[in-house]
Amino acid sequence: MQTALTAPASGPSNAPAVLTGAAIAAVCLIAMVAAMLGSTFLLGLAAIVLGTIVLRVPVIGIMIYLVTFLFTYPEALRGVGNLTINNALGMILLPLMLVGFVREGSLWILRFKPMVLIGVGVAILVGSSVFYVPSDDAAADMAQMQIERSQRVQGPALIQTRDAGTKLVTRYAFLMFFVFFVRTPRDLKLVVGTILACLLMSYLNATAEVGPIRAAEGRVRVLGEVGSGLYSGRNPNKLAYFLLFCLTLLWYMRTRIKSAALYIPWLAGFALTFYMIPLTASRSGLLNLMLFCGIVLLEGRFNYRKVVGLAMVTIFIALQFGYQVNLLNYILPGDVGARLTNIDIRPEVIEEGVIAQGSAQGRQQTAAVAARMVPRHPFFGVGIGNFNFERAIVDPTGTLGPPHNSYLWAVTQGGLVTLGVYLAMFTYVFRSLRELERNYEARFREVDLGWLVRAMRTGMFGFLFFSLFADMWHHILFFVVIGMSLAVINVHRSYAETGRLYGAPVPTRNLAHGLAG
Repeated sequence: MQTALTAPASGPSNAPAVLTGAAIAAVCLIAMVAAMLGSTFLLGLAAIVLGTIVLRVPVIGIMIYLVTFLFTYPEALRGVGNLTINNALGMILLPLMLVGFVREGSLWILRFKPMVLIGVGVAILVGSSVFYVPSDDAAADMAQMQIERSQRVQGPALIQTRDAGTKLVTRYAFLMFFVFFVRTPRDLKLVVGTILACLLMSYLNATAEVGPIRAAEGRVRVLGEVGSGLYSGRNPNKLAYFLLFCLTLLWYMRTRIKSAALYIPWLAGFALTFYMIPLTASRSGLLNLMLFCGIVLLEGRFNYRKVVGLAMVTIFIALQFGYQVNLLNYILPGDVGARLTNIDIRPEVIEEGVIAQGSAQGRQQTAAVAARMVPRHPFFGVGIGNFNFERAIVDPTGTLGPPHNSYLWAVTQGGLVTLGVYLAMFTYVFRSLRELERNYEARFREVDLGWLVRAMRTGMFGFLFFSLFADMWHHILFFVVIGMSLAVINVHRSYAETGRLYGAPVPTRNLAHGLAG
């Protein structure tokens, strides 16, 4: 049963959408003024108005979540302790979801296989962390120091949400909200628009470590310390993946462009995003970009454009690696080209006590350490957040740092069981997307999201490949990518079962037929 409380507004009129957009713009303006003036009254007024909008259109809450997760924001908007924007949104969306379950008469999301698998993985990771006890005094001291640092950062709070386990649980809750409230093609398009709007903000906030023109030299980053900067941009590798995900959405979105005039801004955005990926000087990002190019060149019908594209890629690879001509130095600024082709680099300190081992030697060392950790905790791992504590015990070099590999992250912190659970989830998602892609026009013409199905399929390839080089499966980008994939699958599954889109009115003819029967 669909209700006004849980179903998106429907109808031919665009007036509700226009009014909602105007209201959100007004709230943002009020919040910005309040942040500048430090006005508690204005902030409270903005919160009340925004809460009312979310109650009416819950998908707006998901869009706000995306922005707050992907971006930092001014100090005045961050709240204190557990009183934060995201927690307030959760207090609104959780009752709405529970009421929706009651009115629909089904706890379908708790039987949705990928949600169950991820939930099992989260439970194992958190449970193992609770019962993990460092067998070394130094590791125990490190664990206590991390707890104290987390408490200092967050301040007084009933629940320490800075804890790795609690953070993972709250992100799983976000995933549940995402899948439950993003139920229609319009909702998915709003989500895509929000992500691309964040991409636009990353253009505006892009900077570099050095260089008079900011992006003239050095690695492109996005400011995230003082607000309005892309959160993942603090790490160039994560920024490269975010850009690649947006590039994937832009590429497949081109098939929905109806006006020739819109190709100009689309081409500008696509080209700029494409160029920013190697500018991050992320080698894993560049490899992922090459994978993306290979996928889009090989899919679909073979034509002259693909022949030209494959020839250009072949010539580039032959000159770059066969003749040892560093073409990247000619098309990229400063030291970026040299860094992309230099495998043996020094470790880079990201923050106090955390070293990013970018070299192949460092990654081999981490893999060897992980191989020694797995037999000590084979089935359920050491628990989320405890990798460095266990590494301090088994690594003779005394080097600390994250696994930089999601598969190693899963098997060391969640054991072989968690690794198997995550791989089963990815297999289900990928197979479901491929199944939707087959004969899409004949089966799902009314849904009209074939471009997004193809985008998420290619995006899943890229995500699994990038997971070889980064700890992605607990990062917010994992929950965004998986949330979008599951929402796409759920929208089409619902249409296949009912013959209509979620929230759409039951056709009068069908209703009359049902009453007569």
